[in-house]
Amino acid sequence: MKLEFNTTIGEALENGYELVSPKQKEARKQYTERKKHKELGYVLLNRDNVQVVEANLTLAQSGLLMFLTAYMKFNEEGKLFYKGERLTVTEASKLIGKSVAQTRKEIAELEANGLLVKEKVGRNIYLNLSEGFFKCGSVENKFTFIKIFKKRLAEVAQQLSLNELGLLMLMLNHMHEDTHLLCMNPDKKDLKQVVLWRRRDLPEVFGLSKDFVYKTLNKFLQLKITAEVRSINEAVVLHPSLASRKPVTPDFKDILDVINDSLTTDNYKK
Repeated sequence: MKLEFNTTIGEALENGYELVSPKQKEARKQYTERKKHKELGYVLLNRDNVQVVEANLTLAQSGLLMFLTAYMKFNEEGKLFYKGERLTVTEASKLIGKSVAQTRKEIAELEANGLLVKEKVGRNIYLNLSEGFFKCGSVENKFTFIKIFKKRLAEVAQQLSLNELGLLMLMLNHMHEDTHLLCMNPDKKDLKQVVLWRRRDLPEVFGLSKDFVYKTLNKFLQLKITAEVRSINEAVVLHPSLASRKPVTPDFKDILDVINDSLTTDNYKK
């Protein structure tokens, strides 16, 4: 129905139109802004796609990916920005403290695996992350995602090496949805069947040295990337201030309640 000048309110309502007060209009506007703000604040990592290529990457290359996600911008199709300008290879090398030659080599490997795309504009070479792996913006298709909060990531990335960031990315891919604990079966809904990894399991699980893993885990604990849980103190729990697998990110207290109510040392990997 097309509204005419002489259309009554009753006729309009019967044909699917609705009356919206100025107060309701303002509330809807604020809701839209809050939603947009939340989307601006995180990047969605497509866990399924990342795990397909994970084995092809070195720890430093995985760390470089984690580092670069903090520079994604809302609805910019994977383009990376630093101080309002597109991120170039040269600028990226300065940010990670590597030579341009070293950075180009690592970027070439990421590009070969489809994770990153270089875009030449004039004399500049800009970097874009593939939206098949990382998305900053509204998502229509459902996939197994991990929300990574850009501001928090940028804070901790300044204090971590690329190898340490690479370990963090491996850990995120094995984070349980409800408990945030590292485990063998992170998609298992029945918590009694979740097989938890202890600190001592991680060197073997990830194929890394015990010394590196333990030192990095201690660093993560200091930076509050991870936390300790008294009831299962050998397990590793990732803090929701950095990442989450829930549409609505839970408070850390809620996560602890789930752990304490549902998990025991019997869940440890045998």
